[in-house]
Amino acid sequence: HVDLYVEPDQRGAAASGLMRGIDHSLLLANKRGEQFALVPVIIPKRPFIRSQPFSTALVLDREGTYQGDYDVGEEASRAVVTTRGGTLEFPSTRFFLYSIHVSLAFVLPRGLASALYLLLLRLLKRDYSAAFRLCDSVASDVSLSPDELAIFYALAEANDDRAPDAHAVRLKISLVTGDSGHSAPWDLTTEMAKYIAKLDHVSATCRLPASHELRLLESEKIALDE
Repeated sequence: HVDLYVEPDQRGAAASGLMRGIDHSLLLANKRGEQFALVPVIIPKRPFIRSQPFSTALVLDREGTYQGDYDVGEEASRAVVTTRGGTLEFPSTRFFLYSIHVSLAFVLPRGLASALYLLLLRLLKRDYSAAFRLCDSVASDVSLSPDELAIFYALAEANDDRAPDAHAVRLKISLVTGDSGHSAPWDLTTEMAKYIAKLDHVSATCRLPASHELRLLESEKIALDE
């Protein structure tokens, strides 16, 4: 990327608002005035803070492994397990370069893995509207690569978020990745039940169309009868 230079005023740059919450990003630009965001691929975690239950503070795990914090299933273990202690290896990609639209209205991921990582960051920061909009960018009807699968299962880091919009985002992810052959790292029946129970509190930007709700209810992964 020899044509790019670091924006001298990171906080004052026009695109700084788009990267709010992604503190480890670096804004770049070229002579044509196009802007980009360089984001290192570091494992984000949202620690539980008892005094701030809705905290959006993230901690970056620079060691590069999840240390088996959650069960990713045999499928993911076969695809991305490391040779060091049997831990789940995060993507081998060191960084993602995101294009910033000229309107400064949204960020453009380059590929499925970069879209999944941006979705992970938005979801952990509780930016549900942005996360919901990104869901269509992670749609896939083919098997995910090891790097993509590692980020996909890392979405479980936000499973403790029980906000109405969080359930909507997880359902949308399940819907657009349902044909990939990979099961999302949450219980779809539970998510659908919570979504329906909190439906009156789901924001308009995260509300699933009736056709999508019906597709989910018809899924074999949802138990309608006990």
